[in-house]
Amino acid sequence: MSESSDTSANTDSEQKPADALALGGWRDLCRPAPLVALAWALFQLLIFVWPDMDIMVRRAGHVAFATALTFLLMGRMTGFTPGRWFYRALACIALLPPIYIFIELDRIYDRIVQLDPVLIGDYVFACAMLGLLLVAALRRAGLGMFVLAVVFIAYQLFGGNMPGVL
Repeated sequence: MSESSDTSANTDSEQKPADALALGGWRDLCRPAPLVALAWALFQLLIFVWPDMDIMVRRAGHVAFATALTFLLMGRMTGFTPGRWFYRALACIALLPPIYIFIELDRIYDRIVQLDPVLIGDYVFACAMLGLLLVAALRRAGLGMFVLAVVFIAYQLFGGNMPGVL
């Protein structure tokens, strides 16, 4: 009799995780990180359906989704709630630059370099995305990748003023 009760206990314990997983799996999709991952997948499908999408919008979208997903996954590792909300806010900010680029795409392409002014929105979204990328690189890839990125950015900005053949 104890053998039959042991078998029924084993089948009950084996069924409970499967049922919990089935219900919990769909609820987990409503969390921010899976939603951003699904949106990124839909963005990939949109690129397939609309192959004439501008390359600047594609690149900005990929960088924004990757950065937002990085911040959301870092927020899941944070144990306290204010840190989680901080990372969620950073993820939302990371999703804004490609929207700005999509809206202002014609003006950006028609802008004559050194003649037409650079708008304040260009500066704001460029600096925001650059700062978010540097913070994400520091948090996920470590100090080495952060320093390398800063050196490359400094060389792009100040390389023309360096002496010698660089």
